[in-house]
Amino acid sequence: MAKKKKKPVAALFVDLPSIHQAMRGTHHRLVDPLLLVAAAEAYGTLERRVVVSDWEDDPNKSYAEAFAEAGFEAVQATRVRFGGGRRREVVRDCVALELFAQVVEQ
Repeated sequence: MAKKKKKPVAALFVDLPSIHQAMRGTHHRLVDPLLLVAAAEAYGTLERRVVVSDWEDDPNKSYAEAFAEAGFEAVQATRVRFGGGRRREVVRDCVALELFAQVVEQ
């Protein structure tokens, strides 16, 4: 009798500010955490779900409940704003570093 192949274990790490911008700019829609989970589960059984964002910054506040309901661990990555003269405001955050730290920890 053939042994049933076990599905690999996977983790999903989400850079919310980046994926929000991509979804709004390209598809004119919001990020759906359940669709992200479904796409990731095609690769394996999800053992961990992490979403990184500045949760005090709009529009990310509106996502907090949806990601919590989908079983994600929310990680804070505070944004730093500087400049803001006549031309533009520069925003920097540590989302990429937080994601890297979470992946290494996993």
